[in-house]
Amino acid sequence: MEAKFFSAVMILITLLFADGDEGSSVTARAPTSRKTANGEIAHFTCTLKYNLSSAEITWQKQGHNLRDGSSGVVIISWNNGTILESHLLVAVTDDDERRGTYTCVGTDEDGQSRRSFVIQGQAAKKLSDVDYTAIGVAIGIFLCLSTVILVYLVRGRKRLQEGKLRTMTTISHSVTGHDNAAVEEGENTSAGITLNTLTDQSPSSKDSKL
Repeated sequence: MEAKFFSAVMILITLLFADGDEGSSVTARAPTSRKTANGEIAHFTCTLKYNLSSAEITWQKQGHNLRDGSSGVVIISWNNGTILESHLLVAVTDDDERRGTYTCVGTDEDGQSRRSFVIQGQAAKKLSDVDYTAIGVAIGIFLCLSTVILVYLVRGRKRLQEGKLRTMTTISHSVTGHDNAAVEEGENTSAGITLNTLTDQSPSSKDSKL
């Protein structure tokens, strides 16, 4: 009776702590899921404890074995004789090719066990109230500066036109003054010639001729 009870307890303990995989148990070090942004490195670790020397950990993605140095993947493993530890590092790019589910497969004399890891896309960062406030202030400053610059440009153009008009008016007055002076000088000259002619034809002149 005690032997049956002991056996039942051992079976229960085995069921409680069993991972459901066949053979030896490979353990996964947290985290097993990561939200990784573009340009970041996803790092996963698997550990396998064993008694004999024949042990191996391989990595797969969608059923295909991964090799160290292929497609942005680096695999680093170390073994101290009883513990085998393997690290997977994945350089995430701007596409979804390197995101998805990765599996480490631990193999020893007792069989195989597996652990899965997931690389998820990182959700777009939402703007906070402070960000919206800063954006609003920046837009307001930009509009104010644009208005001030526009006003100065309009005033400057108006002043330029007024200065140009004053210059043309001054030139016009100067030309008109010279023309008037020339006309007056001509009139004075004509009057002098006429006066001289009349003087030459005076009676005293005729008497002298006689």
